Amino acid sequence: MATVLPPNNALGFLKADLGFFNSTLPPGMEEYLQGLLLTSKQNLIQAGISLMDGKADDDQMLAMYAAWLYRNRITGQGKPDMLTSAIRNRQIHNATSGGTRKELCP
Repeated sequence: MATVLPPNNALGFLKADLGFFNSTLPPGMEEYLQGLLLTSKQNLIQAGISLMDGKADDDQMLAMYAAWLYRNRITGQGKPDMLTSAIRNRQIHNATSGGTRKELCP
């Protein structure tokens, strides 16, 4: 099964998180960031998290994970508490809802 790249919303969130506001990225940087988003998506799916393309909270989680991957390559630090908590909350939600995403708000 081919993995689909995350939508541009996730890329926009990632650029903002990393501080790339209205700036020209160096050659190859956008492709690198897309690769981080793809890796993030694969890692989250392997962790048992269901994702929906184009859904704001999912795009934000992808961007948060990808930003950690980007920063982690330098620092080697573990996941920040906020990311770990978001992943754990999503895993618990998936486990208690039968693996389906039920919307809390319309």
